[in-house]
Amino acid sequence: DILFESELATRDVDEYVAQVVEKFMTRAYRRPPTTQEVSRMLLLYDRLRSQNGSFEESIIGTLSAVLCAPGFLMLDKPADSPNAKTPSKQLNDYELASRLSYFLWSTMPDDLLFELARSGELHQPGVLRKQVLRMIDDPRSDEFVEHFCSQWLNLDSVYTVMINPEYFPRFPETHKDLMRRETTEFFRAVLKENLSCLSFIDSDFTLVNAPLANYYGIQGVAGSQFRKVELSPEHHRGGILTHASVLLGNSSGDDTHPIKRGVWVLERLLGDPPPPPPPAVPALQENEPTAEPQSLKDRLIAHRESEACMNCHRKIDPWGIAFENYDGIGVWRDSTFQKKDRAAVAVSEKSPNKRTAKKRAARKPKRITEVDPRTTLANGTEIQNLDDLKAYLVENKRDQFAETLVRKLLSYSLGRYLEFTDTGSVNHLASTLREDEYRMKDLIVSIVLSDTFKTR
Repeated sequence: DILFESELATRDVDEYVAQVVEKFMTRAYRRPPTTQEVSRMLLLYDRLRSQNGSFEESIIGTLSAVLCAPGFLMLDKPADSPNAKTPSKQLNDYELASRLSYFLWSTMPDDLLFELARSGELHQPGVLRKQVLRMIDDPRSDEFVEHFCSQWLNLDSVYTVMINPEYFPRFPETHKDLMRRETTEFFRAVLKENLSCLSFIDSDFTLVNAPLANYYGIQGVAGSQFRKVELSPEHHRGGILTHASVLLGNSSGDDTHPIKRGVWVLERLLGDPPPPPPPAVPALQENEPTAEPQSLKDRLIAHRESEACMNCHRKIDPWGIAFENYDGIGVWRDSTFQKKDRAAVAVSEKSPNKRTAKKRAARKPKRITEVDPRTTLANGTEIQNLDDLKAYLVENKRDQFAETLVRKLLSYSLGRYLEFTDTGSVNHLASTLREDEYRMKDLIVSIVLSDTFKTR
């Protein structure tokens, strides 16, 4: 309680207020306040009390000021010490407890972390390692899983894609929550079981419940609870690249979008985002009204023949084309069809009897074509399908992926963008990750024990 019971409340009000303010500031600042900081707040209390005479209003105004102070709003705000010439770059134990807690729990330290900080033991490597493992196993680490996954993989994009009911009339909107949940549950399993982070690229399991399993065509899953399910080749799943959250989140809502999917791989997994398109670049052309219908892959090839588009799309498109077996909502397909015969509809508009012509166009059989996920990467590597692409990533891009994951996690843990001076720490952490067989939990421990994490 903020206004705790004490005999001082009736015997010595000023002393009682001093204890209340100091205790509140200790919790708000996540460290013991300095004498100067407490004195400043007590002066404010005296001023408010002399103005309105109400204890309640005065104490509320004082505690509100505490919550507006830099000590509460800034995690790494050094204490106001009149003897300190320049703040130390090394975090003290209280600051380290806060950085660690907000990294893994998204909230303030618990009593044990405060006690270790008070005793000056938290900075010891053995103690710090033990606390990291405890915090990862604590349910409060779900906050880290949710927030980091959302930022790293852009999971909330599933809610920004509007599904075209003409193309996917039976899509249940509630499945968007399940799709997002699959990815966060998968990340949680990799973290808590200390699995290889290469599982994000390819794995022999996923975590689904009955509705999502049915959506994927996976048999034998019952109930609404998410559980680990072993995958077979015929499921065409494994790794986050085949999660519907990623596939739908990088589609147009009525069809696949190889450009979006290619950019997602380059940016989120390989840390190599393409430059933004130059101004006035034409959009991907739809089929011309009188032309023979083209597949999306054919239109991409024609699009990058433009001199303005050529360089970027040769880098982007192959990564996205490999996903073509997965439609706009993430369902596996061997073939597709042109959902609207635009040529027929356009011709019908010119017919003297438009109503009859439109009916004939509507009755025209849909053009069915086999999906072609074959592509060639910019370096000449031929890719037959997404399985080939995943194998290529694991075999040839694992270190680039590992470094990207290190950068994403380190930036998240520090609450800031990385700078050039962080390069050495990133390289060391990536090297340690390789030595630890890419184990996810070990990576979190290495980040917390790094000098970069323990300095401001």
